[in-house]
Amino acid sequence: MNNEQYLDIVLANPAYYRVFYAFCQSEFNQENLDFLAAVKDYKSGANKTKAIAIIDQFVGPNTAAQVINVNAVIGQQLRADRVQYVQWQQNADGMNFFQRHWTAGNRKAAADLFDDAVAAIKGLVAFDVFARFMVSPTGRPIIQQIDQAAARADAIAQALDQMGLL
Repeated sequence: MNNEQYLDIVLANPAYYRVFYAFCQSEFNQENLDFLAAVKDYKSGANKTKAIAIIDQFVGPNTAAQVINVNAVIGQQLRADRVQYVQWQQNADGMNFFQRHWTAGNRKAAADLFDDAVAAIKGLVAFDVFARFMVSPTGRPIIQQIDQAAARADAIAQALDQMGLL
């Protein structure tokens, strides 16, 4: 398995995630995990208000509370999307009930708005802080558990294949 595959497993397992998050905190590097968690929440109900809050917190029009490291193109695109979303919200404030009802679809933000940023951050995390975590005293046992589980799954799949069940 490569770093990104291990990272996906750690992010998906609540117990592993807590250990990795604590490791990131010890390195003052948790903003990337906070961003990934915020985007996961955003995808559960994408709307422009959430999008603006995430951009403000992690990318910012000028400065952000927890700056993530994305390239200039991604950062500029997110800031441009933020400007459009804020403009729509300002326009909506002047609408009456019926106008708001007929334009309700405009309140939804693109579900894939943060996909490029997520890919960039996951790649950065996988080969930076996660690489250190994998060889650390706290991370090494988790990686060994993942490897052992993968070996068991491979053995089961091989046995099922030999029986003609796969």
